[in-house]
Amino acid sequence: MDRRADVVVVGGGVIGCFIAYELSKAGVEVVVVEKGQVGAEASSAAAGLLVPLHMAEEERALFEFHLASTRMFPAFVPALQEETGIDVEYIPSGILRIALNEDKEADRLSQFQKLGAAFGMAVTSLDAREIHSLEPELAQAVCGGIFSHDEAYINNGRLVLALARGASLRKAQFLEGCIATGVQRTDGRFSALQTNEGEIAAEHLVVATGAWSRVFCEALDITIPVVPARGQMLAVTTIPRLLQRPINSSKGALVPRADGSVHVGATVEHVGFDKRNTPEAVADLLERGTSVVPALSDGRVERMWSGLRPFCEDGLPAIGALPGWENVSVAAGHFTMGITGSPITAKVIKELIVDGQWDRSMEIFSPARFVDC
Repeated sequence: MDRRADVVVVGGGVIGCFIAYELSKAGVEVVVVEKGQVGAEASSAAAGLLVPLHMAEEERALFEFHLASTRMFPAFVPALQEETGIDVEYIPSGILRIALNEDKEADRLSQFQKLGAAFGMAVTSLDAREIHSLEPELAQAVCGGIFSHDEAYINNGRLVLALARGASLRKAQFLEGCIATGVQRTDGRFSALQTNEGEIAAEHLVVATGAWSRVFCEALDITIPVVPARGQMLAVTTIPRLLQRPINSSKGALVPRADGSVHVGATVEHVGFDKRNTPEAVADLLERGTSVVPALSDGRVERMWSGLRPFCEDGLPAIGALPGWENVSVAAGHFTMGITGSPITAKVIKELIVDGQWDRSMEIFSPARFVDC
C-alpha cells in the first residue's frame, strides 16, 4: 500500500524514535520504517547509562555533545512519562567510577574529575573507606574512585517504547517488519522510499539505521563508515539487592535494575553482523562482575543477550545532511552512547528539517567529512 508523509525515517531504534517524536511534536507527519520491531536491536541491548564522562578521553567536542544531551533528560522525561503512561525508570543516582589498581587508574580518574569540574559537573573524589561506605558489597581490592553526581541511568527499552508511543499519539506511523528496498531520486532530491510493503512518498528522508547505516548509505552513493560492534551482556539476580547505583571500572559496568537484577557488560567485538552469545564472553563477563562485586557469584544468571552497536571508524557519530542530496539526513554511528546522545541528535535533526537551521558547533559530526575533497 503506497503512503505519503512529510518525513520518512528508516530505523526504529532510540535515534529514529526520538527523531520521530521531536518531528511529530512540531506537527510534522512522520512514517518510521523498521525492518524488525521498534527498539529490538542495539537500543534494547544497551545498559542505559547516561555517562558523558565516558568521553573524557575522546574528542572534546564529543564530550560536550554528550554532556549537553545528558542535561536534557530531566526536562523531557516527566512530560514523556505523563503523556505516554510509561515509566522509563530515569534514575539520577550518579555514577560511581572505581579504581582497582591505584597506580594505573588514579591519574585517569583524576583527569575525569578535572574535566567534569571544568564543565560544571559535580564530581567528588573518594577514598577506599568512603567508597565502601557507599557500596559495601564492592570488593576489598577497590582502592578509591570518583562519584559523578550529575550522571544517571534509564531503562533504555522503556525509553524507546515511550518515544514511539509519544510519536504515535501525534499520528506518527510505525511500520514494523517493513524492509526498505530502494529510494527514488528526482532532480537531486529524494522523492520516495521503496519498501516490501509499497512506496512511501515524502519530502525528507532520515537515515537512522544504526549498524546497518553503511549498507543503506552506499545505496545512496556515499560511504558512511559505520560497522557493527557486538556487545554481549548478562543479567544476574541476587537477593538481597547488592548495589544502589551503577558502578564503572576498567572491568566494565554493573547496572542495578528496578527488577532486582544487575546488568553486567559489555564486550566490544568486531565480528560483523553476528549476534550470537558466546561461552567465552559469558565467562569473561561473570569474571569481571564478580571481581568487582564478589557476592554476584551467589546470584542467578537470568538471561544473556547481545546488540550490534554502530561504530564509526573515526569515533564520531554522523549527524546532519547527507552530501549529494538536498533532502536526506543521517543520524548514525553513536557506538555505545546512543541512549545518551539521542535527545540532542533528535533536536539537531528536527531543527535541520523543520527550521532549516544547522548548529555550526555540530560541523565536526557532519557526514560531509566522508566526502573526498
